[in-house]
Amino acid sequence: MKRSQGADRVGDLHHELEALQGEMSDPDKADEMDRILERFGHVQEEYEHLGGYALESQAREVLHGLGFKDDQVDGRRGRSLSADGKCGLRWHGSCSECRTYC
Repeated sequence: MKRSQGADRVGDLHHELEALQGEMSDPDKADEMDRILERFGHVQEEYEHLGGYALESQAREVLHGLGFKDDQVDGRRGRSLSADGKCGLRWHGSCSECRTYC
């Protein structure tokens, strides 16, 4: 697997974990909880195996070193950073300074 494919897979797994967490907290999905928990376990295992949790930690450390605050890293201020499959990181925000770092 090429590095970019691996990074894409980690990103996909991260998003799936977030979606499954949302499903776990949805009372309307109570009858599907066994299926959701089983899928969550498989996805979490693969995410950990591919180093997803380590990547999150390393990215957070780098961003803090660059002067980003926790609320900016976590996207709680209306702006966030996300992986861009083409060139690295893309800054998403509601300001006119929104740009891509390539």
